[in-house]
Amino acid sequence: MTLKCDPMLAEEYKERYKQIVPGYDSNKSRWNSILLEEGGLETEFAQE
Repeated sequence: MTLKCDPMLAEEYKERYKQIVPGYDSNKSRWNSILLEEGGLETEFAQE
């Protein structure tokens, strides 16, 4: 799943969570891909 994000938050999330990587085939500063098969993200984070 690829989601658009504030560039500052995008970098923070990529550093904090191994399941969040630069957006696949997207602008890497604004888009993050979430690797759902990796699991482990807190429920609250995923619902935001």
